[in-house]
Amino acid sequence: MFYGKTLFHSKVLRSIWYNCIFCIHTNFVKSKKVFRSLFKGYCRPRVTAIESWMGNGRSYIFKGDRFWRFNDLAAEADRGYPKAISSVWINVPDDIDEVFVWGHNWNTYFFKGHQYYRYNDYLDKVEIQYYPKNISEGWRGLPKDGIDAGFTWSNSKSYFFKGDKVYLYDNINDEVSSDYINGKLISDVWPGIPNNIDSAFRWYWDGTSYFFKGDSYWFWDDDTDTAKGPFLIGVTAWKNICEV
Repeated sequence: MFYGKTLFHSKVLRSIWYNCIFCIHTNFVKSKKVFRSLFKGYCRPRVTAIESWMGNGRSYIFKGDRFWRFNDLAAEADRGYPKAISSVWINVPDDIDEVFVWGHNWNTYFFKGHQYYRYNDYLDKVEIQYYPKNISEGWRGLPKDGIDAGFTWSNSKSYFFKGDKVYLYDNINDEVSSDYINGKLISDVWPGIPNNIDSAFRWYWDGTSYFFKGDSYWFWDDDTDTAKGPFLIGVTAWKNICEV
């Protein structure tokens, strides 16, 4: 299982995806004020935590006490959502900061404040006799007071974000890389990606890295090493993520 440049991460697929997004964005979303005035009932969607699983062709988006199941093939949220987090994700708290599938062991982790929870996929719940734990106990070198976002870049490394800083995590040695001990500026490592992002993930469906903040998102073009965006959530992609 690998999120990197796999079968889904072809130049043709990325080209089609990018051209589609850019076309729609250029023609319809030049002005947020114009867009919102044209479409009454704009729901102000926001992604505070997101992760994808290759096993069922779905991604999961969390906000507050609810979550959405996203159909990767249809590129929109499944009908019947959102649902209460507690109704499906046993012992996972509300208002999480990030959900993260770690490339080291492919376990699922939820971060909230200075603590984290590991989800047992076999028991289908967080084992409350073991979790939560302090981030300082299990993630050496990450900010002790919490993270904003994080995602697995490859089997060997992950990125975590906090404020205006980014931390490269060595999945093999289970610690922040020595040259990232104090973090590096997001603007230096991921130019074009804003500070204080809400969530980030590498979508297995197309192998692209996405970043979310407020009602907008960006994606990283691996061919040019540049950020593309911002785009409005729900207009060019990530549809049906509304509080209804």
